[in-house]
Amino acid sequence: MDLQTTKILILDCQTTGMRPSVGSLLELAWAVADAGEGELNIQGGLVALPEGEDIPSRVREITGIRLSDLAGACSKEEIREAFLTSLASLMESGASRPVALVHYAQFEESWLRDLLCVDSLPFDVICTHRISKKLFPTVPSRNIRGLTGYFGLRIGEIKRAHQHVLATQLIWRGLVSGLLERGITTVGGVREFLAEKPVKASAKTSRTSSYEYRVDREKRLALPDKPGIYKMIAKSGEILYVGKATSLKDRVNSYFRGKKGRDPRKLEMMAQVWDLEVTECESAIEAALLESDEIKRLNPPYNVSLKEGQRSLLYYSRDFSTESLVQSTEHPVGPFRRFNAIEHLRLFAEGLREDLIHNVFYQPIENGILEDGYTLFEEKHGDLSKKTNREHLAYALKLLRSHETETETETETETVSESESVTADSVLEKIEHLYLRAAAAYVRAKEITKLLWADVQWSERGESKFLKVRGGKLLKTGEDSSLRTTPPWSGLAISDYDRMSVLLMEISKVDHEIEALR
Repeated sequence: MDLQTTKILILDCQTTGMRPSVGSLLELAWAVADAGEGELNIQGGLVALPEGEDIPSRVREITGIRLSDLAGACSKEEIREAFLTSLASLMESGASRPVALVHYAQFEESWLRDLLCVDSLPFDVICTHRISKKLFPTVPSRNIRGLTGYFGLRIGEIKRAHQHVLATQLIWRGLVSGLLERGITTVGGVREFLAEKPVKASAKTSRTSSYEYRVDREKRLALPDKPGIYKMIAKSGEILYVGKATSLKDRVNSYFRGKKGRDPRKLEMMAQVWDLEVTECESAIEAALLESDEIKRLNPPYNVSLKEGQRSLLYYSRDFSTESLVQSTEHPVGPFRRFNAIEHLRLFAEGLREDLIHNVFYQPIENGILEDGYTLFEEKHGDLSKKTNREHLAYALKLLRSHETETETETETETVSESESVTADSVLEKIEHLYLRAAAAYVRAKEITKLLWADVQWSERGESKFLKVRGGKLLKTGEDSSLRTTPPWSGLAISDYDRMSVLLMEISKVDHEIEALR
């Protein structure tokens, strides 16, 4: 059967578990197609779950499917009949033994056998991942998203069966081109190719081999040795990632070096990068600030930090008894991020131990051990149970001043591993860290507020650098603004918070002078 014109069944499924014995079929999609560029007629859809079964949170996260989406879902029997009808139609067209194309076929096969209630499938299954592994061993990532991007098409971040059918057909077109170059022209030839034992690479070849990238090598090697931001770009023009660099040349080219120990998600991204774009900045600090703003503007899929998302700021009353999403005279203290260490300290101060365990300790703790830990804390620090929230914070600030080498920040958390035994001493240590983190968060809020209106001067690469910040925005040399807001964070948002946070972090790395404007 000719590879380019042979009609094959392309399919994908999503499930609630790794195998039928521990989960259920959630979605099945398929299409009959060849290696051409014709439009796919994708069939299938969502499958109703057994009564009382929920969709695991991880599956909801990666697929976007909710129980409410299953209101009009097909029954398992209906999806089986529709699938068998398509299979019969394919067989009537001349394919006595149909071929199904699946990425990671080992996973799908058990679900298909379960759906069809058979021990052996009535069609042959070819795994596009296995083909790509042998055909393109130097592609940085051979998962479905990485390969699709490598062949020039981007699919969404949400994993749905119909998207994966589209992606698998595109991958098949790319694989067919590579197979034909090797003289493999039939489906039978593909089977023989997969059955061949791989040639063992020599130690020298293993050491010297590298990944194959789509980005022009000369372009990246010619990048300037200057601070700035860089953008990784897909063939479609979509911005995949935005990063900052003190040296654009060194940082960008570091992505293209080595094979061992690489982050799989980064390799998935690099498989999809066809081009890159850089913007030079006057300093590394300005590059870091521009990066934060560009991530908000572009929302690149492979950036994790500094994205706007559903994030918001929180402000407290002076006695920390109430909070608000907006700074005002009633709630002037802040800004803080949601679920911050101040919130955890309030839980402790209010005696909400179950909430504290859930939000801070992250695992069950025997009541006796918890009480013993609280007792140790009181013996060491005194009985604070009748203190107000503000008094608890005042004590936290006192502890922080006595721990000058403490490096905890608002964004750091201490967790007790499930493999570690929880003791009264570890509970005591956890509570102390809670106080220190709350104090650090409070100090940090004051520091980034001071930066909203400030002149910052520092030295970088032997040159004196200067930034003028007005209302949380950077002004160019010579510009100025006298417009002030009361309270200081009035009208500002998470983007301004991130900008000031990045500035605070970056200037902490260099010798600097700050003139805060009052």
